[in-house]
Amino acid sequence: MKSVSIKIKIIIFTIVVLALGTFAVELSINKSYKKNVHSAAEQSIKNAQKSFESLLENDVRMLHSNLHSLSLSEPVRAAFVAKDTSKLFSIAEPVFAKLKADAGITHWYFINNAPDSRCLLRVHNKAMHSDEIKRFTYKNAVSTNAFSAGIELGKTAFALRAVTPFYAENSDSVVGFMELGEEIEHIFKTMKTQTGDEYGVLVQKKFLNEKDWASVRTNKGLENNWNQFSDFLAVDMTSDDAHLVEIKTGLDSISEQGIVLETVEHDGKHFVRGMFPLYAADKTKVGAIFILHDVTETYLDMKATEMRVLTAVGITMLVIILLFIFVLNKLIFKRLDNIVSVATRVVGGDFEKQIIPGEQDEIGKFESLFEQFRQVFVNMLKEHDDLLNKK
Repeated sequence: MKSVSIKIKIIIFTIVVLALGTFAVELSINKSYKKNVHSAAEQSIKNAQKSFESLLENDVRMLHSNLHSLSLSEPVRAAFVAKDTSKLFSIAEPVFAKLKADAGITHWYFINNAPDSRCLLRVHNKAMHSDEIKRFTYKNAVSTNAFSAGIELGKTAFALRAVTPFYAENSDSVVGFMELGEEIEHIFKTMKTQTGDEYGVLVQKKFLNEKDWASVRTNKGLENNWNQFSDFLAVDMTSDDAHLVEIKTGLDSISEQGIVLETVEHDGKHFVRGMFPLYAADKTKVGAIFILHDVTETYLDMKATEMRVLTAVGITMLVIILLFIFVLNKLIFKRLDNIVSVATRVVGGDFEKQIIPGEQDEIGKFESLFEQFRQVFVNMLKEHDDLLNKK
């Protein structure tokens, strides 16, 4: 078996120790990175929840204010009481155009009073009417005889709807209900402008109809993406890449505080993802609001720190190894080589070479002992030679 010198063994041991230390430091850096990313994701979820609720509340106030103003319009009241849909539409159409342009309102309904509950007029879609309105916001307004608002899920998207009772002139008698609504996509665009994060809504398929979804998508000239994900659909996305929302967690299992998902890499950037639950007006958990937070800068900082540590450890390792070699050579191996050299020369018949002890350390004691042994050995050989010469 080929022997390995002590010097090589010590160098290998030093390298292994330093490598293990480097590995431990790298693990610590990665752990710190993951902790920072998780904290950033949690904060993004909290900020998104607050921002969404605040923007939603502002829009509810805006809808309520517009409903109140419209309910004071005598021409609107007269046409509504008379059920004169032609006159009502001619009055409401230019008002609706302004509401849509100025406030983003996309729906305006006049609904008969219960128990009729049929739609008298859709200002935004005059041809569609006389269907029964079954939405929670309407039913809640009927049961409480008061303003009601909340998010409702349509065939392919969510809308914020606000409903208020419409009273006869100078009377507490309700003649019907008026509803204003808006799509909520603009809320996520506003949130993106504020934070730079990407947002979207994931809705569970069980609350949608596959045929209706396909029909609406086709009418809009969009691809039918019903089968893109197994149990949910992505709507109102601020990012064009829907694959960024691929998740393994069921939407039903999301807690009130939200959930942090795994990080993903896309187009050279690193993102951490999260979600918090989205409830309809009737408190049903219909899906989740998805957040995509860019952590590329944090990732690059981590990689830069990692590179600096590895470089520092590499330089330290080289310096330590060189110092070890120098110290070992000076204090141990050079002196041991000298002892071996003298011993070899003594065996070869050169009795004049002496070992001069260096430092008074363990090797120095060994040098002194070996020099004494050499002198005894040389004296014995001389005595032996003298005896032979006398004979």
